[in-house]
Amino acid sequence: MAGQGLATQLLSHIESHWKEEEGKQSPLPSPSPPPVTIFTTTIPSNTAMIKILDKLNYKLQGHVAYWPPSSVVETITKGGQTLKDLILPFASQDALQLTDSWRPALSISDLESVLIDIRNRTTTTNYNRISEEDSLHNNNNNNNINNKLLSSWLPHDYSVYPPTYLEDSLGHQHDGATTCRVFILDDDNDDDNSSSSSSSSSNKAVVVINQGYVEDLWFAGIVATSPVALETAALKAVDIDPGCSILYVDRCECFETCDLLQSHGGSSLYSVYYKHV
Repeated sequence: MAGQGLATQLLSHIESHWKEEEGKQSPLPSPSPPPVTIFTTTIPSNTAMIKILDKLNYKLQGHVAYWPPSSVVETITKGGQTLKDLILPFASQDALQLTDSWRPALSISDLESVLIDIRNRTTTTNYNRISEEDSLHNNNNNNNINNKLLSSWLPHDYSVYPPTYLEDSLGHQHDGATTCRVFILDDDNDDDNSSSSSSSSSNKAVVVINQGYVEDLWFAGIVATSPVALETAALKAVDIDPGCSILYVDRCECFETCDLLQSHGGSSLYSVYYKHV
Protein backbone atom coordinates (compact mmCIF):
# COMPACT_ATOMS: atom_id res chain seq x y z
CA MET A 1 0.00 0.00 0.00
CA ALA A 2 3.07 2.25 0.18
CA GLY A 3 3.22 5.14 -2.26
CA GLN A 4 -0.55 5.54 -2.65
CA GLY A 5 -0.78 8.71 -0.55
CA LEU A 6 -2.87 7.14 2.22
CA ALA A 7 -0.73 8.60 5.03
CA THR A 8 -1.03 12.07 3.50
CA GLN A 9 -4.80 11.70 3.20
CA LEU A 10 -5.06 10.49 6.79
CA LEU A 11 -3.10 13.43 8.18
CA SER A 12 -5.15 15.86 6.12
CA HIS A 13 -8.34 14.28 7.47
CA ILE A 14 -7.06 14.61 11.05
CA GLU A 15 -6.31 18.29 10.46
CA SER A 16 -9.83 18.91 9.15
CA HIS A 17 -11.34 17.02 12.07
CA TRP A 18 -9.47 18.99 14.75
CA LYS A 19 -10.18 22.29 13.02
CA GLU A 20 -13.87 21.44 12.97
CA GLU A 21 -13.87 20.33 16.63
CA GLU A 22 -12.09 23.50 17.72
CA GLY A 23 -14.65 25.58 15.84
CA LYS A 24 -17.49 23.82 17.69
CA GLN A 25 -15.93 24.75 21.05
CA SER A 26 -15.58 28.43 20.16
CA PRO A 27 -18.03 30.51 22.25
CA LEU A 28 -18.89 32.76 19.30
CA PRO A 29 -19.15 31.99 15.59
CA SER A 30 -16.35 33.51 13.58
CA PRO A 31 -15.63 33.62 9.86
CA SER A 32 -11.94 33.31 10.75
CA PRO A 33 -11.57 30.88 13.69
CA PRO A 34 -8.31 30.91 15.65
CA PRO A 35 -5.60 28.56 14.40
CA VAL A 36 -5.36 25.08 15.87
CA THR A 37 -1.89 23.72 16.60
CA ILE A 38 -1.44 20.03 15.79
CA PHE A 39 1.54 18.05 17.02
CA THR A 40 2.88 14.76 15.74
CA THR A 41 6.04 12.74 16.30
CA THR A 42 8.29 10.41 14.38
CA ILE A 43 11.79 8.99 14.65
CA PRO A 44 14.57 10.79 12.70
CA SER A 45 15.24 7.71 10.55
CA ASN A 46 11.64 7.58 9.26
CA THR A 47 12.42 9.61 6.15
CA ALA A 48 9.16 8.65 4.43
CA MET A 49 7.11 10.16 7.25
CA ILE A 50 9.31 13.25 7.39
CA LYS A 51 8.75 13.80 3.65
CA ILE A 52 4.97 13.64 4.22
CA LEU A 53 5.20 16.12 7.10
CA ASP A 54 7.30 18.46 4.97
CA LYS A 55 4.78 18.15 2.13
CA LEU A 56 1.97 19.15 4.49
CA ASN A 57 4.01 22.08 5.87
CA TYR A 58 4.69 20.68 9.33
CA LYS A 59 7.64 22.31 11.08
CA LEU A 60 10.20 20.73 13.37
CA GLN A 61 9.64 21.81 16.96
CA GLY A 62 12.46 19.84 18.58
CA HIS A 63 13.67 16.44 19.67
CA VAL A 64 12.92 14.34 22.74
CA ALA A 65 15.58 12.00 24.12
CA TYR A 66 14.53 8.57 25.42
CA TRP A 67 16.74 7.03 28.12
CA PRO A 68 17.72 4.34 29.06
CA PRO A 69 17.49 1.86 26.14
CA SER A 70 14.71 -0.73 26.09
CA SER A 71 17.04 -3.55 27.14
CA VAL A 72 17.96 -1.65 30.30
CA VAL A 73 14.33 -0.75 30.98
CA GLU A 74 13.48 -4.45 30.80
CA THR A 75 16.12 -5.17 33.45
CA ILE A 76 14.66 -2.44 35.66
CA THR A 77 11.10 -3.72 35.34
CA LYS A 78 12.27 -7.23 36.29
CA GLY A 79 13.76 -5.87 39.48
CA GLY A 80 17.41 -6.28 38.53
CA GLN A 81 18.21 -2.66 39.32
CA THR A 82 16.48 0.69 39.72
CA LEU A 83 16.61 3.83 37.63
CA LYS A 84 18.04 5.62 40.65
CA ASP A 85 21.00 3.20 40.62
CA LEU A 86 21.76 4.33 37.07
CA ILE A 87 21.30 8.06 37.73
CA LEU A 88 23.25 8.61 40.95
CA PRO A 89 26.78 8.01 39.54
CA PHE A 90 26.16 10.76 36.97
CA ALA A 91 24.52 13.32 39.27
CA SER A 92 26.81 16.32 39.77
CA GLN A 93 27.18 18.10 43.08
CA ASP A 94 25.28 21.07 41.60
CA ALA A 95 22.37 18.75 40.74
CA LEU A 96 22.33 17.26 44.22
CA GLN A 97 22.24 20.74 45.75
CA LEU A 98 19.11 21.58 43.74
CA THR A 99 17.08 18.61 44.96
CA ASP A 100 15.39 20.76 47.63
CA SER A 101 14.55 23.56 45.17
CA TRP A 102 11.58 21.82 43.57
CA ARG A 103 7.99 22.86 44.18
CA PRO A 104 4.65 21.30 43.19
CA ALA A 105 2.88 22.76 40.17
CA LEU A 106 -0.01 24.83 41.53
CA SER A 107 -2.29 24.80 38.49
CA ILE A 108 -2.36 24.23 34.75
CA SER A 109 -1.76 27.95 34.16
CA ASP A 110 1.21 27.82 36.54
CA LEU A 111 2.67 24.88 34.60
CA GLU A 112 2.05 26.53 31.22
CA SER A 113 3.66 29.81 32.28
CA VAL A 114 6.76 27.94 33.45
CA LEU A 115 6.96 26.04 30.16
CA ILE A 116 6.79 29.35 28.28
CA ASP A 117 9.56 30.74 30.48
CA ILE A 118 11.75 27.65 30.03
CA ARG A 119 11.36 27.41 26.28
CA ASN A 120 11.72 31.15 25.73
CA ARG A 121 15.13 31.10 27.43
CA THR A 122 16.82 29.42 24.52
CA THR A 123 18.22 31.59 21.74
CA THR A 124 18.83 28.77 19.26
CA THR A 125 17.99 29.13 15.59
CA ASN A 126 15.09 26.70 15.96
CA TYR A 127 13.12 28.83 18.40
CA ASN A 128 13.96 32.06 16.60
CA ARG A 129 12.54 30.44 13.46
CA ILE A 130 9.37 29.42 15.30
CA SER A 131 8.82 32.97 16.54
CA GLU A 132 9.31 34.38 13.04
CA GLU A 133 6.94 31.85 11.47
CA ASP A 134 4.25 32.55 14.03
CA SER A 135 4.63 36.27 13.43
CA LEU A 136 4.10 35.76 9.70
CA HIS A 137 1.17 33.44 10.35
CA ASN A 138 -0.83 36.03 12.25
CA ASN A 139 0.63 39.48 12.78
CA ASN A 140 -2.12 40.52 15.19
CA ASN A 141 -1.85 37.52 17.47
CA ASN A 142 1.65 36.13 17.07
CA ASN A 143 2.62 36.40 20.75
CA ASN A 144 -0.41 34.38 21.82
CA ILE A 145 0.26 31.76 19.14
CA ASN A 146 3.92 31.51 20.02
CA ASN A 147 3.21 31.20 23.75
CA LYS A 148 0.62 28.54 23.08
CA LEU A 149 3.11 26.59 21.02
CA LEU A 150 5.82 26.81 23.67
CA SER A 151 3.50 25.88 26.53
CA SER A 152 1.15 23.34 24.96
CA TRP A 153 3.12 20.11 25.03
CA LEU A 154 5.05 17.80 27.29
CA PRO A 155 7.06 14.67 26.43
CA HIS A 156 5.15 11.40 26.60
CA ASP A 157 5.77 7.79 25.59
CA TYR A 158 7.09 8.47 22.04
CA SER A 159 4.48 11.19 21.70
CA VAL A 160 3.48 14.50 23.27
CA TYR A 161 0.44 15.64 25.22
CA PRO A 162 -0.99 18.94 26.52
CA PRO A 163 -0.59 20.07 30.15
CA THR A 164 -4.38 20.11 30.50
CA TYR A 165 -4.25 16.30 30.66
CA LEU A 166 -2.53 16.66 34.04
CA GLU A 167 -5.38 18.33 35.91
CA ASP A 168 -5.76 15.36 38.25
CA SER A 169 -2.01 15.08 38.85
CA LEU A 170 -1.42 18.56 40.24
CA GLY A 171 -2.43 17.68 43.76
CA HIS A 172 -4.88 15.20 45.23
CA GLN A 173 -5.57 13.49 48.50
CA HIS A 174 -4.06 10.09 49.22
CA ASP A 175 -4.36 8.63 52.72
CA GLY A 176 -5.07 12.10 54.07
CA ALA A 177 -2.02 13.75 52.51
CA THR A 178 -1.82 15.95 49.44
CA THR A 179 0.31 14.39 46.72
CA CYS A 180 1.56 15.75 43.42
CA ARG A 181 3.22 14.18 40.42
CA VAL A 182 4.09 17.42 38.61
CA PHE A 183 7.01 19.46 39.91
CA ILE A 184 8.80 22.63 38.84
CA LEU A 185 12.38 23.68 39.44
CA ASP A 186 12.23 27.39 40.21
CA ASP A 187 15.82 28.54 40.40
CA ASP A 188 15.05 32.14 41.24
CA ASN A 189 18.59 33.37 41.93
CA ASP A 190 18.41 35.68 38.92
CA ASP A 191 20.40 38.45 40.57
CA ASP A 192 22.06 40.61 37.92
CA ASN A 193 24.80 41.45 40.42
CA SER A 194 25.57 37.82 41.12
CA SER A 195 28.37 36.10 39.25
CA SER A 196 26.31 32.91 39.22
CA SER A 197 23.18 34.49 37.78
CA SER A 198 23.73 33.22 34.23
CA SER A 199 24.19 29.64 35.33
CA SER A 200 21.38 29.69 37.86
CA SER A 201 18.91 31.12 35.37
CA SER A 202 19.59 28.21 33.02
CA ASN A 203 18.80 25.57 35.61
CA LYS A 204 15.05 25.48 35.03
CA ALA A 205 13.04 22.29 34.64
CA VAL A 206 9.68 20.54 34.84
CA VAL A 207 9.23 16.88 35.73
CA VAL A 208 6.01 14.90 35.36
CA ILE A 209 5.46 11.29 36.36
CA ASN A 210 2.99 9.50 34.11
CA GLN A 211 2.00 6.03 32.95
CA GLY A 212 3.16 4.83 29.55
CA TYR A 213 1.17 2.91 26.97
CA VAL A 214 2.45 -0.35 28.46
CA GLU A 215 0.57 -1.17 31.64
CA ASP A 216 2.48 -0.60 34.89
CA LEU A 217 5.36 1.10 33.07
CA TRP A 218 5.90 4.54 34.57
CA PHE A 219 8.01 7.27 33.04
CA ALA A 220 9.14 10.82 33.71
CA GLY A 221 8.49 13.53 31.16
CA ILE A 222 11.20 16.15 31.67
CA VAL A 223 11.71 19.62 30.19
CA ALA A 224 15.16 20.93 31.10
CA THR A 225 17.49 23.71 29.96
CA SER A 226 20.85 22.34 31.14
CA PRO A 227 22.57 19.06 32.05
CA VAL A 228 22.41 20.05 35.73
CA ALA A 229 18.67 20.70 35.47
CA LEU A 230 18.21 17.32 33.78
CA GLU A 231 20.25 15.50 36.43
CA THR A 232 18.30 17.00 39.32
CA ALA A 233 15.03 16.37 37.43
CA ALA A 234 15.97 12.71 37.03
CA LEU A 235 16.66 12.50 40.76
CA LYS A 236 13.33 14.19 41.49
CA ALA A 237 11.54 11.71 39.23
CA VAL A 238 12.79 8.65 41.12
CA ASP A 239 12.08 10.44 44.39
CA ILE A 240 8.45 11.00 43.36
CA ASP A 241 8.10 7.42 42.13
CA PRO A 242 10.87 4.88 42.83
CA GLY A 243 9.22 2.63 40.24
CA CYS A 244 9.87 5.12 37.42
CA SER A 245 11.89 3.35 34.72
CA ILE A 246 12.15 5.72 31.71
CA LEU A 247 13.02 9.36 31.06
CA TYR A 248 11.65 11.33 28.10
CA VAL A 249 13.62 14.55 27.93
CA ASP A 250 12.98 17.75 25.99
CA ARG A 251 16.29 19.62 26.17
CA CYS A 252 14.72 22.71 24.53
CA GLU A 253 17.61 22.70 22.04
CA CYS A 254 19.74 24.18 24.85
CA PHE A 255 22.30 21.37 25.04
CA GLU A 256 23.09 18.45 22.79
CA THR A 257 23.66 15.72 25.34
CA CYS A 258 25.25 14.96 28.71
CA ASP A 259 27.03 12.12 30.49
CA LEU A 260 23.76 10.77 31.89
CA LEU A 261 22.11 10.45 28.47
CA GLN A 262 25.26 8.86 27.05
CA SER A 263 25.51 6.21 29.77
CA HIS A 264 24.23 2.63 29.73
CA GLY A 265 23.92 2.40 25.97
CA GLY A 266 22.98 6.02 25.34
CA SER A 267 19.66 7.61 24.40
CA SER A 268 17.40 7.49 21.37
CA LEU A 269 15.44 10.37 19.84
CA TYR A 270 12.03 11.08 18.47
CA SER A 271 11.24 14.30 16.65
CA VAL A 272 8.30 16.60 17.42
CA TYR A 273 6.58 18.43 14.54
CA TYR A 274 3.78 20.98 14.61
CA LYS A 275 1.46 22.81 12.28
CA HIS A 276 -1.05 25.66 12.65
CA VAL A 277 -4.24 24.82 10.76
